[in-house]
Amino acid sequence: LTRAVAELGRRRPVTVSRAIFNTQGVKIIDAGVPVDERVYERLLQHQLATPIEQSVGTAPSVDAPTLRESAAALLERDALLARMAAFGPGARERMLAAVESVPLPAPIAFQLTLMRELYPAQFDHAVACALAAAWLGDAPLVPRHELTQLAAAGLLHDLGMLHVDPVLLQPDLPLTREQRRQLYAHSLVSAIHVERHRHYPQEVVRAVLEHHEALDGSGYPRSLDAATISPWGRILALAELVAAHLGTPVPSRDLRLSLQLRMNRPRFEPALVARLH
Repeated sequence: LTRAVAELGRRRPVTVSRAIFNTQGVKIIDAGVPVDERVYERLLQHQLATPIEQSVGTAPSVDAPTLRESAAALLERDALLARMAAFGPGARERMLAAVESVPLPAPIAFQLTLMRELYPAQFDHAVACALAAAWLGDAPLVPRHELTQLAAAGLLHDLGMLHVDPVLLQPDLPLTREQRRQLYAHSLVSAIHVERHRHYPQEVVRAVLEHHEALDGSGYPRSLDAATISPWGRILALAELVAAHLGTPVPSRDLRLSLQLRMNRPRFEPALVARLH
C-alpha cells in the first residue's frame, strides 16, 4: 500500500495527517509533511507502528455524495444493474440510499479514494458489488440499516487487493505461486482491515471474509460449506459474481452470467440465484 500512497502523491496532494512512528517507537515522519519520493523511501526503511492508511490523508476524498454519484452513474450505464434497480417500486432508491449511507471512517475513505484514483475499474467493481448486495438482500421487513451494512460489505470486500502485489490488479496476466497465494489471501486481508473499525458489525467482517466461499466447499480461503457460510456471506458471493461481469457487452454478459450460474449451481444460494434469474 505504501507504494500506492506514493503514486497517489504524484497525482494529488497527500499529507501525513499524524506523526508516523516505527515499531521501536521512533518518530520517522512529522504530521503535515507532504508524501513524496523522499518520504516514500524513508517509509520503506521501517516497519510502521500503525498501518499507513491511518496516518495519511488527501482531499477531496470519497464521501457519501461521491458514493451515491458513482452508484447512480453505474445504474445508468450498466444494463443488468439498471434492470435490478427497476425490479420493484422503490428498489433503485433503496440501493442508492444503502450505498450512500455506508460508514466511512477516514482510513477507509482514504483507501477508497486511492482505489478510485489509481484503479478506477476496481472502484467501479466495488460500487457494483455494493449495489448488487443491497439488491439481493432487499426483502420485506428487512430494515434499511441492514441494507446499508450489506452495501458496506460489498463496497469493502476487495480492500485487501490494495495490499498485495499491484500486478494482481491487472487482468489476464499469468501469476506466480506467490502471487496466487496473495490472491487467495486477499479476502482475509480485507476482513482484517474492515474489522479494525467499530463502524462495521461482525456480520460485515464475516461476509467480507466469505465472499469467495461456496456452498459446496470449493471456495477459499477456508473451504467452508453450506453449513458454515453466513447468510450475508452467501449474498456477497453472488453479488461479487454479478460485479465481476461489469463492463462486459450486454448480450454476451447475460449469456455468460446465466451459464455460470447454471454450471455452478451447487456453489450459490438457490433462492438468490432464482431471484437473479
